[in-house]
Amino acid sequence: QVETNNPYALSKHLAEQLCTFANRHYGIATTILRLFNVFGPGQRREFLIPSLIEKIKAGAPLRVMDLKPKRDYVFIEDVVEAFFVAGSMNVGSDTLNIGSGVSFSVGELIEVIQKEAGTALPVLSSEKPRLNEIPDVIADITRSEEVLGWHPRFDLRAGVAELLQ
Repeated sequence: QVETNNPYALSKHLAEQLCTFANRHYGIATTILRLFNVFGPGQRREFLIPSLIEKIKAGAPLRVMDLKPKRDYVFIEDVVEAFFVAGSMNVGSDTLNIGSGVSFSVGELIEVIQKEAGTALPVLSSEKPRLNEIPDVIADITRSEEVLGWHPRFDLRAGVAELLQ
């Protein structure tokens, strides 16, 4: 039994249940790719990484709510590759995590971005956790590596370096 604590998580869970239903009752092969925190060129400014890069480029202090939550960030080029590989194989019905396999706190993320940008701007945190915050989200990508032969080529630093160019 999966417990969801917000509408976004619930929508993902329900979509996976529909895929499982289609497989079980209609024999439709469904490969579910569970994407973790995707980042890369073209991402909206409201997301954490683009908003931090925008502030760094402006020389502004980096304001965040909470430095502690950890997330698994995966670069868009790796995600596209995972979809391409999964679409070109006859995987059948499976659920595969697409992430980096490593999690970074907001504070660690800021350190990586500032190091790549060559800045040391002040970091200000209100230390307010979001409602229903999950402290650490990390993808176990073992099945994706086994089934697809897929492994991310970009680590967080390399992805951030691409964005800063």
